Amino acid sequence: MANLSQQRREKMLAFLETLKEQHTDDDSLIALGEIEKELKSKKYGLVWEEHEETVDVQMKTQIPVFTEVKEREICAGENGAYNFLLEGDNLHSLYLLEKTHRGKIDVIYIDPPYNTGKKDDFKYNDAFVVKEDTFRHSKWLSFMAERLKIVKKLLTECGGDLGKH
Repeated sequence: MANLSQQRREKMLAFLETLKEQHTDDDSLIALGEIEKELKSKKYGLVWEEHEETVDVQMKTQIPVFTEVKEREICAGENGAYNFLLEGDNLHSLYLLEKTHRGKIDVIYIDPPYNTGKKDDFKYNDAFVVKEDTFRHSKWLSFMAERLKIVKKLLTECGGDLGKH
């Protein structure tokens, strides 16, 4: 899982080196040194790093598509109302739902943390995150944040605000 924030910092540091070659006066070098120091400084507390997931890479070339399976249709009654089940990566499904159900859903139930480790459960890809990785928690937060941003767009104006009804 690529750390996009780290990649951007590395690009900025490389650009700073170019600027240092072009601006050799003391004031410019001091200012550029301060910027470099800030980019390299250790961050404490909750540092929200952006990480790229495998599904992000896949979605650059593979567009998810809804496919109806009539045999698995879930009818709620004779009035034609129905429910449906999406199978696949949840980020793919959320992106598709954003196109078809934006602002139309009243309630969404989310059961994180996606990393229980049970054999048959979906497991967040933390098998690739070593315990010494200082960004392991931000990777999980980044993983959840993208899904929560989309989920918010799916909710109706009063969605998630059931206590007021």
